[in-house]
Amino acid sequence: MINTMNTLKSTALGLVAVLSGILLSGCIPGVDSNTSSNIEKIDRVVIVLDQTEQFKENLPAAAKTVGRFIREQKLTGDMDIYLIALDGDPHVLGIFQAAELAKKEESDVLKIIDRISTTPGKDVVSALQLAVEKLNEDPIKKDTEIGTKRLLVFSDLVVTPGAKSFRPLQRFDWMTLSSCQAVRLYYVDENSERDTKGTVLNLLGQSCLPSERCTVLGPVASRQIKTSEIAE
Repeated sequence: MINTMNTLKSTALGLVAVLSGILLSGCIPGVDSNTSSNIEKIDRVVIVLDQTEQFKENLPAAAKTVGRFIREQKLTGDMDIYLIALDGDPHVLGIFQAAELAKKEESDVLKIIDRISTTPGKDVVSALQLAVEKLNEDPIKKDTEIGTKRLLVFSDLVVTPGAKSFRPLQRFDWMTLSSCQAVRLYYVDENSERDTKGTVLNLLGQSCLPSERCTVLGPVASRQIKTSEIAE
């Protein structure tokens, strides 16, 4: 009886040792340990486009750049693109999935992005918060994960009241952009009285985002940027 008990005890201890070894090594029989390394990475780009009356002078050029950028991704199809309209009620205009970009014909969305919104005001903070939400949203395609994240904003970033007042830029948590490999702000207002550009630069500096990740350009410099450079 004693020998039998000792044998059972030894067997149990042996099984525990084997299971412990499996858990520590991460190798489970029948499961490929390299599965995680084979997951495809899809880059994520979120574009915020100002469609307000206040931005109408720059909207045609900005919309042209945005449209060209999205169309050019048809040649590679290696990123998911979210397009957000900035007005008094920011919302997603379109989602361009990497796997489908190369298959789609001209998107109806891209045909109308240069139109002025009928929703008054400019809620910049809500638009940026929506952008952060989409930057961190789960991948569209199964068995993929988000690669690099980039935020592109085409707006003067001047908060303008509509049917109600909106929060100032200081109310946005700029640290929520810390996971972005690139934050590119184009057409930022350079009016010396409002000093929007100075405010944005100061807020980005306070957020501790590395300066090499951030670009803040005024209207003149933004019109000169090449489409191939806007997300770099």
